[in-house]
Amino acid sequence: MNVFDFVLLDPVNYYILYSLKDIKEIKKHMSKDELAKFILDFAPYNLSYRKEKRSVVEKKSFIEGISHNDYVSLATYYWPNPKTKDGLPYISLDGKANPEGNNYDKQNLRKLAFISYYQVLLYFLSEDHHYLDLLEDNWTYYFLDKNTGMNPNMNHAQLIKGVNLGRGIGMIDFTANISYALKMMKLLKDENLLSHEFSLKLDAWLEKFVAWYCYSPIALEERYANNNHGTFYDFGLIVLLDYLDKKEEIYPLVCQMIELRMKTQIEDDIMPLERKRTKAKSYSLMGIKGIYDFSYISSQYGYDLYQVDKFYHEAIHKDIKKVCLRLYQELVTKEKEFLHEQITPFDESTLLPLIYEISKWDQDVLKQIKHLEMKNEFQYHLLKNLRR
Repeated sequence: MNVFDFVLLDPVNYYILYSLKDIKEIKKHMSKDELAKFILDFAPYNLSYRKEKRSVVEKKSFIEGISHNDYVSLATYYWPNPKTKDGLPYISLDGKANPEGNNYDKQNLRKLAFISYYQVLLYFLSEDHHYLDLLEDNWTYYFLDKNTGMNPNMNHAQLIKGVNLGRGIGMIDFTANISYALKMMKLLKDENLLSHEFSLKLDAWLEKFVAWYCYSPIALEERYANNNHGTFYDFGLIVLLDYLDKKEEIYPLVCQMIELRMKTQIEDDIMPLERKRTKAKSYSLMGIKGIYDFSYISSQYGYDLYQVDKFYHEAIHKDIKKVCLRLYQELVTKEKEFLHEQITPFDESTLLPLIYEISKWDQDVLKQIKHLEMKNEFQYHLLKNLRR
């Protein structure tokens, strides 16, 4: 099984939002041999979407009534109904992904997020413009090209056959994946490293997507969702607002994150809704990750969610740090027992973002990465060279 196969099991939990300062520190401490190995290991994932024809118009299956340029994905945990001849309506088997989804667009979107994220990092580490050229061409082909590009909406994401043609819940295909690549691309944008033509076209596409994101009925379903879905609605939106320099819209979104997510989802030092899932380890990591990754961006505008009481109008007594430390003790040091269900394989590589987050206030936790059993070592190559 290659790296993509592992990442596609649990994509969001593999991403770390490095600052440019952190990347420079990593580059400073990474040896030439280690950088060469990192580049070599990643080489198989330098895919050209144009050459391989990976766009929304080239999906393996199409559904009547949906434009070929629309993004389409199936509800991840829904399967054909064994009690009906045509299998309709599909029924839920929580935690068990239906491989039929591979005929649609989600996997290519996830893979694009993965390779784009690492191409940004590899550019800053190697200064090889090949990564920028490929990144721009892939995004042009997948999103911006007038023939192959994706329409700026997620109207048909995670549809349930026999029930609907799309759900607000499907926005997480974008918010928990492409958002990470886009935030890393913001580092390129801020350094004026993206071509002028590409930047204009991407900004125009994202403006249309934000309009859909904020006002379409299907997107608003996700805005009011519970657990990680609502959290990642906010995270995806703050990434978009940050990328488009819409500073005036950040604080209202911060208030939404506090009122609709932190207040309702955190109890003492856990997130109970995530622990009820059949993949409790994965979703517990994801739930708090959406909040602290949001805070990483909002803190750049003066709104640090670790210190809500310093800028918000009331004390809410919700401590992100305690949630992070509880998971660290349960899943990394294992000094506390994690008593909830995890029905799929758990890759300890997904603990690296949590360790990175805690290392912001406790550098010593980085020592723990040597003890993890990891299937994806890309982040390990980076994180072990981080010295703050």
